[in-house]
Amino acid sequence: MMAGSIASGMKKAQTQVLSLIIITGIVIALVGVAYLWGAPMIEKRTVYTQYISAEKFMNDLNDRITTLATTCTTSGGCTHTMNIPNIEGAGISINEAENTIYFHFPSKQRMLASEKISLNTPYTGEPADYGTAPPGLLQVEGLNEEGLYMIKFSLHYRELYDEESGVGHKIKIMGSPQGNSQIVMSFAGTQTVNGGSAAPQGGDLTTSTVQISIL
Repeated sequence: MMAGSIASGMKKAQTQVLSLIIITGIVIALVGVAYLWGAPMIEKRTVYTQYISAEKFMNDLNDRITTLATTCTTSGGCTHTMNIPNIEGAGISINEAENTIYFHFPSKQRMLASEKISLNTPYTGEPADYGTAPPGLLQVEGLNEEGLYMIKFSLHYRELYDEESGVGHKIKIMGSPQGNSQIVMSFAGTQTVNGGSAAPQGGDLTTSTVQISIL
């Protein structure tokens, strides 16, 4: 009688252990499936957060440069400082010849087409209409560079032509990057070039220069 009870107890214990092993295996399998499905979602969420941070930075940068160029009257008398988003693999550069600031970062998710998308205005031409188009044209695109997918923002300052006065107006940016953590902007004066407008009508061109240092 006692032997039968012991045997019954052992079988019950074995059944419980086996059930625990099966349940543990199922839990591990479910966690694995959840990770396989969840990892891409986590990556997408990360890339989206990085994109929003980068777009906000470029919009704020454009606002501050425009404010310096349009409100300051004394060279060296106005300065703004901004922190650059801390995104892994990100880089910022200035192309003086193109009068453009670039900000890019690598992405594990392809969220953009290769065509440039205008973020702040439908008026993308140059020269653009003074009083209608903003001086800074902010665009973004997705690029494949050496097997790596990149999200690249560009902030280009173009001439705005005033047909009423026959004068062009342009923000000119100067500077070169020396770091990747902070950007300092200062007003560097205004200059008028006789006959310098690129508009078909011709005319003078007034440039307001903003000096940029990347630390």
